[in-house]
Amino acid sequence: MNVVLVGFRGSGKSTIGKLLSERTGREFIDCDDFIEKRTNLTIREIFERHGESHFRTLESEAIAELAKLDGKIVATGGGAVLKYQNMQVFKRAGGLVF
Repeated sequence: MNVVLVGFRGSGKSTIGKLLSERTGREFIDCDDFIEKRTNLTIREIFERHGESHFRTLESEAIAELAKLDGKIVATGGGAVLKYQNMQVFKRAGGLVF
């Protein structure tokens, strides 16, 4: 079971995720960092070059892949909750924490 952190941009998901990781020994994964590593672009560059719609598609793909993992702490991007499908995927893979 994963622990999935959701919330507004800048609300501390990554900070709390790192602290939880240290305390529990579980791997922490930031969804935005995951996307940046896969695309070799920053989130800002993705938005500037391809637009928000493309980013949201990449985000949904990343969420689907991360949800297949087990025992992780995952921080979503602030806008991930805007897509109902994303939250359904994560609900099946673990507990959501706002």
